[in-house]
Amino acid sequence: MTFVGKTAKIGKLSTIYMTGSIVPRLVGLFLLPLFTRYLVPEQFGIARLALQIIMPLSILARLGLVASLKSYYFRVNPEKRPQLVRTILQGQAVFAFLFCILLSLAGYRFAETILPNLPITAESVRLLWIMIVWSCFFGSITKLAVRMTQLQERAMASITIALLKCFVNYFFGFIAVVWLGWKGLGRFGTTFTATIVASALAVWIIWRFGKGKFDFALFKKVFKTALTFIPYSFAGVLTLTVNAWLVNTLISTSAIGIYAIAIQFAQFIQLPLRAFVNAAYPTLASLLKEGTDKAKQRQSRLYTLSITGISLLALTLSVLAPLAIDIFVQPAYHQAKTIVPLLVIAWALRTFGWGAGNVIFYYGKGLILTGANVIAMITNIILCFLLIPRFGLYGAALAMLGSFAAQLVTIILTAQKKYPIHWQLLIIMRVLAVVLLLGLLDRYLSPGLSLWLQLSIKLLILAAAIPLLLLCRIVTRTELLEFKSVVVEKLKSFTPGD
Repeated sequence: MTFVGKTAKIGKLSTIYMTGSIVPRLVGLFLLPLFTRYLVPEQFGIARLALQIIMPLSILARLGLVASLKSYYFRVNPEKRPQLVRTILQGQAVFAFLFCILLSLAGYRFAETILPNLPITAESVRLLWIMIVWSCFFGSITKLAVRMTQLQERAMASITIALLKCFVNYFFGFIAVVWLGWKGLGRFGTTFTATIVASALAVWIIWRFGKGKFDFALFKKVFKTALTFIPYSFAGVLTLTVNAWLVNTLISTSAIGIYAIAIQFAQFIQLPLRAFVNAAYPTLASLLKEGTDKAKQRQSRLYTLSITGISLLALTLSVLAPLAIDIFVQPAYHQAKTIVPLLVIAWALRTFGWGAGNVIFYYGKGLILTGANVIAMITNIILCFLLIPRFGLYGAALAMLGSFAAQLVTIILTAQKKYPIHWQLLIIMRVLAVVLLLGLLDRYLSPGLSLWLQLSIKLLILAAAIPLLLLCRIVTRTELLEFKSVVVEKLKSFTPGD
């Protein structure tokens, strides 16, 4: 296959994978009117808090073996790969099972301490904890199957698992909440059911590919590598979980329900930007390898354009998300629209941190990124205790913003020390000034207007962004045309080739 053919194939696969990520989020968005109508914020908050608690526990249950599979898969002979996959499946299943048994026993006594302040009975809290724990077990198997199919470039198998889980989750969620009148615990129960169903398909996919008996020597090697991936991943998600847990503890479960709506909209910025960060890594790596002054200038320009794109996406979400909340979400949740802009900025900083962190990845300094995640978590805890009692949900959003800012600063300072470049600071300041001006203009003009008039003004404000970027000499027409060409090629790569 030619280089162009390989590039088109990568584009097609990444687009399919992105579809598997975007579709469940879009379905969830369009079903928000139903779920927020039948679930009051405190009941919605139960399900959302449970999902946040699952995140760090799932990483521990997976034991880093999913990441280790990615590391080892192409380093072993092709005929050895089926045994590698089956060995990891068996090893992970045994460990995750024992881990979940221990957590289940611990939860019988400490569930109300781990999940405080919930508007349900003690027995229901224990049941919720059991479902959280075993979601980690079944989810670990699903994650392993998704990773395996991606390594084999079986995109349709990967997306089938994601879409099956999405269908079961929302179909049974609709029945449970709308027809049966179940509340937050029941809603999470349908999510738990979807995880079980997806894991059943995952086991079938893995087992069909896998061959041979459990290889203890092979597992031992994979296990040692796997342990090195845990601190970074665990610290990365713990910030989000701690933030949500403290909102629930220091304010209320109703507050976490409202907060979750705002986060759900803010996280949309991750989907295109994560794909961009991954796609930009080969270019960044080649610049780092070259290491000349010219290469550093190109890298600096790449960062400037990245910040420009992230800022425009953040502006778009900050401007349109409050309007979307008015349309899609019941009035009891409308406080979410006031904190969405802060959370969008927080996730924009986090996403740029991923890109800047690629320099550290290139030099193999993973522990530095783990340290940056730990700094973010500590900053988040301190700011939560300082700000939430005084400012409520605004304080929680500011704490998230502050933690990701601390993480980004740590990453940039470390990257600069390892590989110094001259940042285009004046241009970056002009980018931020343009975005801030347009954001303030929207905040001044939009409130109090009708829906269609608000939408018209917001779209005009966003349309003014590109001319302003050209006028302020932030980007050139050539760069805009090149970006358009890349987008067109990306879309073409999704269509079947000859």
